[in-house]
Amino acid sequence: MDAPFFMAQPSGLHKFFQSFKQQPLLLWPLLSLLIPLWPSFSEPLPSRQLVNQELTLPSTGEVRFSKPFVLEENAAGAVRLVTFVGLPVNAVVSISTELIDTTNQVVLAFDKEGWRERGIWQEEGQTGIYDESDNSYKVFFRPNKSGQYRLRFAVDGLEDRAGQPIKANLPLRVDIQDQYIDQGLYSWTFWISLAIVLLFLNSVYCQGRRRFGGRIDDLLEASTLTRMNYEKGVIMLKLNGRFEVTTSHYTLARVIPLPLELGIADGNGKLLHTETINIYLERKSASDEDDPPFWRFKTRLFFFNPDLQSLRFRLSMPERVDVLEQEWIDFDLRDRVVSILPLKIRRIG
Repeated sequence: MDAPFFMAQPSGLHKFFQSFKQQPLLLWPLLSLLIPLWPSFSEPLPSRQLVNQELTLPSTGEVRFSKPFVLEENAAGAVRLVTFVGLPVNAVVSISTELIDTTNQVVLAFDKEGWRERGIWQEEGQTGIYDESDNSYKVFFRPNKSGQYRLRFAVDGLEDRAGQPIKANLPLRVDIQDQYIDQGLYSWTFWISLAIVLLFLNSVYCQGRRRFGGRIDDLLEASTLTRMNYEKGVIMLKLNGRFEVTTSHYTLARVIPLPLELGIADGNGKLLHTETINIYLERKSASDEDDPPFWRFKTRLFFFNPDLQSLRFRLSMPERVDVLEQEWIDFDLRDRVVSILPLKIRRIG
């Protein structure tokens, strides 16, 4: 008699999940799907505006300082510095930036090479004016220790395209934010952690260990090869077959019942389970329009083996049904099957 029995068994990380063999359903690994979503459950830290200031940089190399600001060593996120400099047309500039502490010691230094170019473009009889530039830079950093800091700026050189010095006062806008979290980092963290979780779930919820399978011609003969030791847990039997018509004149229903005789015996030949299961042949159209249609069946049966023991699955079905004749059957028998969903499982014994 069939009895719904909801059971899941280890696969992949088999040894790790040995203690869960008799659990009604192995669902706790699904909690790992919450890991990629964890950052969204916590409120993002608001960025703090530390400096938003406009300066004027002389091309003569005189230094200019930003307003002082306080940085914390263990603050979340990073400090983001963004600067924009206004350049004359067709000019190249080199700007040095230094982060200094209260003793005027340089703790971080970097340079920026910027340019601006304006000209006339011509293409297919059309003309226009272009104005392109690279006049900004963005830097992320974290301080080694908490304290008050300032930025020191200076123009190391400002030249035209001919390499001649230019005298000008360059407008510079400085924007500094603390506790800045890059949204791109959030996105990468989500996708990478999701990939790791999916690999983990695939190692848990897979189709088990294949014991016997392949394309066969005689189901009853192949049944003799199923005798072996099966572990305690869920066993899956999957059958996929094809029948073809043997005559050019026929009238057949689109769905035809096909009886499958099933018997499961132990190592001593004692029958532990016997059953007649109705599976169904369904009409399919051939890929070539000139070929006749064929009938296919697919079925998956699940069994619970209460203990490690030797079993043999004895299977048989008619090789001919009306004008249909069996062409082949794909046979797949596995143990250590884990299900993510409840299954209708037949108990052996």
